Amino acid sequence: MIEMAWIILRNSDRFLLVQQTSDRTWTFPGKLRKDVGVCGNRLRQLCNLQTSQYRTIVSICDQWQGELRPNHYTTMGVGWFTLVEIHSLGQSLTPFVSDSLMYLTYLIQHYDNHPSEWLDKWENSDASV
Repeated sequence: MIEMAWIILRNSDRFLLVQQTSDRTWTFPGKLRKDVGVCGNRLRQLCNLQTSQYRTIVSICDQWQGELRPNHYTTMGVGWFTLVEIHSLGQSLTPFVSDSLMYLTYLIQHYDNHPSEWLDKWENSDASV
């Protein structure tokens, strides 16, 4: 099983995606400093996603420092997208992001509509990553 991490970097209603150099597909960054040159100040675990091939720890970050820039070895571009725009990327998304997008959209909307439930969960567990 392949283990991965995604960090959902958020700026209002827009989410950061990185375009991978290897296949030009878009995905969520896995390492903020390495992939996009910023340092996350507050990361919180959102969920774990698992398929037969992948296990992904998904964290959300709404505070960071630094200037966004691709590292050009693994990341050729960075961009801010709304959820609608992410859905419209279609086959330009990595397959696992595409397969997980409906579930992630639901979680993000739940996070927005019920922030106290998430804060209680995070305060009562070791959910910071």
